[in-house]
Amino acid sequence: SGHLGGSGFESRVCFAGVCGRGRMIVAAFESEEFRRYPFDGILGLGLPSQAVGEGFNLVAALAKQKGFTSESFALALRADGNSTLNFAPDSHALVAAGLAPEALAWLPVDSRHGEWAVQLEGVSVGGERMTAACGPPSGCRAVLDSGTSVIALPLPLARALQRKLGDLGDCSREALDTLPRISFSFVGNHSYSVAPAQYVEVSEIDPSHCRLLIQPMDEDGTLTRTSILGQPFLLERFVVYNQSALKVGVAPIPPATPA
Repeated sequence: SGHLGGSGFESRVCFAGVCGRGRMIVAAFESEEFRRYPFDGILGLGLPSQAVGEGFNLVAALAKQKGFTSESFALALRADGNSTLNFAPDSHALVAAGLAPEALAWLPVDSRHGEWAVQLEGVSVGGERMTAACGPPSGCRAVLDSGTSVIALPLPLARALQRKLGDLGDCSREALDTLPRISFSFVGNHSYSVAPAQYVEVSEIDPSHCRLLIQPMDEDGTLTRTSILGQPFLLERFVVYNQSALKVGVAPIPPATPA
């Protein structure tokens, strides 16, 4: 949330030695939500249709100028160690993540609203399929959004999940280990699970307090068939976003081997 305003400028931009001309918004004012952040800028990685105008989608702009070999990028979020962002990822980026190219499962993107949305066909908890929403025949749209810190689901499904998971106990590792994994099924018979350590946030100040990172999309009861699979879902996955082919490739990141 929050808002800002400013003017558009064109300048030379560089990413890891690849340079070209790109356009950006230089903020003249910003709301309190933005002022409290320590970083100086936001790199938007949405689809070109969400950009302010021509040239503001930097991935497309640098690919058009032959700086990037493709209109794609890969995001690998890790709970421990360094997370990575690769532009125009190739086989070397996959190998560096411990993956083979065939490890990626490709999902078609529903770009009608300018989002990185894929078809979500079902949600299961501990192997038990939830029937509250997002089931057949129509399923749900699931937006894969690294800028969202939670998993947001249609209200009936979110409430059913919260009831199913129940009390989080004393928030200890032992208590969280008793919670089930949550699985999300996608078109093409692809399924990915989220562990309790990913969907429960334990307070760094007081470890006896924690919160569930699963929330309803709308508290007012508005019926929606859109979900947002944010950071809890994306953690420990290598995700390739391909703008030109309108598809997303997903693969779990292999566990790091001890040195």
